[in-house]
This record gives sequence, C-alpha cells and structure tokens, in this order.
Amino acid sequence: MAPERLLRATLSMVLYSIRSERQLMEQMNYNLLFRWFVGLEMDDAVWDVSGPWV
Repeated sequence: MAPERLLRATLSMVLYSIRSERQLMEQMNYNLLFRWFVGLEMDDAVWDVSGPWV
C-alpha cells in the first residue's frame, strides 16, 4: 500500500471521528467520498482489516 493512501485514510478517520479501521473500511465500501479522498477507484478492493495494513 502506498504511504500517501495510508496517511489519507488515517486523516479521514480523524476528520470524520471514525473509531476503528474496521469502521473505516465499512465506510469505504459504500461511500465514494472516502474512496475518492484515499485514492481508490470504484472497482478497487478495500484493504483487509484482519491483518496489518502494510
């Protein structure tokens, strides 16, 4: 994963008061704003939250 995507995902967690990575991934599954901000395309897979992001 690119470091800038990880930084943008962490920033969106802070800005939108998302408490966990699992909730962030749920938001990224259905909210295009989060996908756009992080840099994912519509058909890109969301990261797996069961393991480390890197």
